[in-house]
Amino acid sequence: MGQIRIARQPIYDRDLQVYAYELLYRSGPVTAGVAADRATAAVLGSAFGDLGIERLVGDKRAFVNFTRNLLIGDQIAALPPEVIVVEVLEDVPPDAQVLAALRGLSQRGYTIALDDFDFREELIPLVEVADIVKVDIAPLDEADLRRNAARLAEWPVRLLAEKVETPEEFELCKSLGFHYFQGYFFCHPRVVHGRSPTANRQALLQLISKVVDPAVEFEELSGLIAREPSLTYRLLRVVNSAHIGLDRRVESLRQALVFLGLRQLRTWISFMMFAGLRDKPDELLVVSLTRARMCELMARQLGLGTPDTYWTLGLLSTLDAFLDLEMSTILGQLPLSPEMNAALLDGAGVKGAVLRCALDHERGAWTVPEGLALSDAQIQSAYQDALGWAREIVATAR
Repeated sequence: MGQIRIARQPIYDRDLQVYAYELLYRSGPVTAGVAADRATAAVLGSAFGDLGIERLVGDKRAFVNFTRNLLIGDQIAALPPEVIVVEVLEDVPPDAQVLAALRGLSQRGYTIALDDFDFREELIPLVEVADIVKVDIAPLDEADLRRNAARLAEWPVRLLAEKVETPEEFELCKSLGFHYFQGYFFCHPRVVHGRSPTANRQALLQLISKVVDPAVEFEELSGLIAREPSLTYRLLRVVNSAHIGLDRRVESLRQALVFLGLRQLRTWISFMMFAGLRDKPDELLVVSLTRARMCELMARQLGLGTPDTYWTLGLLSTLDAFLDLEMSTILGQLPLSPEMNAALLDGAGVKGAVLRCALDHERGAWTVPEGLALSDAQIQSAYQDALGWAREIVATAR
């Protein structure tokens, strides 16, 4: 099979809490039939055996695509029904063997989801056995989307809108009664043309401008932190956590700052500032930190010299979604180089190529931009390490 690549895409409920993750996989060009069967088996083996399913999805569920061959076989029975959601691919026919297999899986406690569902009368037997129906909204206009939602409302299934790419699409699907939402709408700002940052967002931008400034002095940064009691409290909590493992208790802000050092301090302060924006889903924090760490790791592999700059690049790539501001507005208030601005706005230059590689891998596209001498194994390793690190950071600071 070669290098197995695994990414994951969050699936949200109506309150923007993560319900599950879809595990995305590929090993070179994957075609239908035997190749797809082997790819699914390989990703499950890797997820459970190599990476650890907990590292990928935590305590959430994992949606995994299954072909007809796998559905009518007995392999699924080895998988925990409390973790795996059986996602039936759109090209699986509703024949007698498939329907019998799905009924058996349902009786054993598995959740059944229909992937990329396009309603046709002959598919009603699948709907009758399903728990979740996934509707790809990308090719549908609003009228078609409404018709699909109304037709499927005749059965006791939960609806999942996939390829939801904007907050506005999320709100529309929510109004139509969809239960779950998949896509990168949470990584994009709401439509805010010409809007200025609120006072809260403005203060956050000012602090971020210091955190990402490579010339900032330690004393200046510590003075800014000292003015924010909630940051001081949370930093002391982190330093004294079991994760850090100190043999004595740290009780002052200065002790905490000296122990962490400037680099770790930037990491934690960035995280805590973003976490303070309570109207944003927690998963956006994981995405932001994963991008930051992955960009840093790829920069080290490429020998680019200033990995910290690439960490900042990945972190800032989600700032528009956190602040609901256009990226051009944000960059006008940050002390970044023209090269960094071009990478964030247009994906230009080497920095832009590194960022695009991280974004593609996050979405399961797995392309390597021209000019990046990285192997599949190096990129996958960077992604897995970054994801594990980000999840650990978020868990530690809760």
